[in-house]
Amino acid sequence: MDTPTLVCPNCGNILVPGDAFCPKCGAKVENQAQSVGIGKQIYVYFVSFFLPPFGLIWAWKYMRSSSSQMKRVGIVAIVLTIAGIFLTIWTTMGFLQGMQAQLNSYSNLGL
Repeated sequence: MDTPTLVCPNCGNILVPGDAFCPKCGAKVENQAQSVGIGKQIYVYFVSFFLPPFGLIWAWKYMRSSSSQMKRVGIVAIVLTIAGIFLTIWTTMGFLQGMQAQLNSYSNLGL
């Protein structure tokens, strides 16, 4: 089964399903079935968790959509981004504390 090609009504640029605006001319795209495929969702969630600040780009895009499915993807992207930020901070603090302990052990050598 072939998926229909989405085209910008303003400039004729080929659109990706889920685009709210044309990436070429910036025109608002309406009256098209907006959905996010499972592969795109996994990609958005992966980036949101493992590269935290970049997840906010998709979160903002999907939260502005009129589709409830796309808003849900945006909310999950925000939650994963926040979880990724906290995990990054926690891991970094643990690493720095370990490095501080190593440096303190060297300072006790009496050199």
